[in-house]
Amino acid sequence: MLQILRDQQWGRNEALIVGLKIARKLKVDRLQVYSDFQLVVDQVSSSYEAQEESMVRYLGKVRNLTPAFDSFGIQHIPRAENARADLLSKLATSTSTELSKEVFLETLKCPTTEKSQAVLQTEFEPSWIDPLVAYLKERILPHDRKKARKLKNQTSRYVLYEGRLYTRSYSLPLLRCLRPSEADLAP
Repeated sequence: MLQILRDQQWGRNEALIVGLKIARKLKVDRLQVYSDFQLVVDQVSSSYEAQEESMVRYLGKVRNLTPAFDSFGIQHIPRAENARADLLSKLATSTSTELSKEVFLETLKCPTTEKSQAVLQTEFEPSWIDPLVAYLKERILPHDRKKARKLKNQTSRYVLYEGRLYTRSYSLPLLRCLRPSEADLAP
């Protein structure tokens, strides 16, 4: 059985698309989907017509993914009877270290209906970030002892996550550190 936890930002449509993609990768032949959102169920089963542009795009994605299955069905289940969704919602508040090794977690950076723009920037201008990243990644310190000690003290306030430098905050989430050229691009 495959269960997908929906995200509040993109909702049940995104969870359905991700679930269909995962089931297709797992080479599932027959798929039965249960959703507590009547509108999604009715649109996928063609009982209702999608009017909103974003819903039409999601429905198009679903329609492109469902032919991969020999049998596909979608059924509405009342929220009160959907205890599994309540259990899965607890995953949203747990950290990845608290999850068992049998739970696969994928975070989407943007909705699947939007085309991501690939940008490859290979060169950056020198920045104050460079020594911090060099130390956190490869433990490279400056030759000057005073600068090395200062850098070690500074790095306790920073963390490197997925190749990006973030500063720790007392009561806020991590704050991303930007290079001057990246800061100019920010809206």
